[in-house]
Amino acid sequence: MKRCFWMLLAALFCLPALRAQNLVIGARVADLKVSEYVVGQQPDDNRPVLVEFFFSASEPSRKRIPVLDDLARRQAGKVSVVLLSREGADKIVPLFEGTNYAFTVALDDEGKTFDAYGVKFVPFSVLLDAKGRVLWFGNSSRLTSQDLDGLLAK
Repeated sequence: MKRCFWMLLAALFCLPALRAQNLVIGARVADLKVSEYVVGQQPDDNRPVLVEFFFSASEPSRKRIPVLDDLARRQAGKVSVVLLSREGADKIVPLFEGTNYAFTVALDDEGKTFDAYGVKFVPFSVLLDAKGRVLWFGNSSRLTSQDLDGLLAK
């Protein structure tokens, strides 16, 4: 009986994690709600896009910046990489001003995309095909250029 109680308690604590993101592989998701592109240009609609959800105070998010830049350079012409923050321009622009990163930085001031995608932690990424369907999602630190090539080949 005691064992069942602890198992039930553990299951209850895990339930919120099961709904961490509102995404399903192959399903179409809400369009990106971007209030402003502060670095780079709006991605090409005919190309897959890797969206990296970002928070400037998160050390793991900041550590991803050079990795995402490398990924964007390796995948140039095949995939657009967008770093999306729900913070204001006053916090984000100084971090990227005067840099030569290969990815785009965009603002989701009202958090509409974060909310629509159910983002609860960062770093977190979503790879979308040109039609807005989810090809992959998860912790971006696990996504390599080779993984991306494999996902795009499907």
